[in-house]
Amino acid sequence: MPDEGVVCRCSSVTKGAIRAAVADGAHDVAEIGARTRASTGCGSCRADVCALLAALTPADAPA
Repeated sequence: MPDEGVVCRCSSVTKGAIRAAVADGAHDVAEIGARTRASTGCGSCRADVCALLAALTPADAPA
């Protein structure tokens, strides 16, 4: 998915916005939601947000 791809339709949050939140220090879905509003609406994107978080965060990063 390109950075312009929409992950959360309720809040129009893109993959790039989630990537930026992770780069800014977000370590879990709640922090992603606080920074971007992703997964705070209907919740249907939560699995996608979790998958992106796992892909963007090294396994040894603090949680």
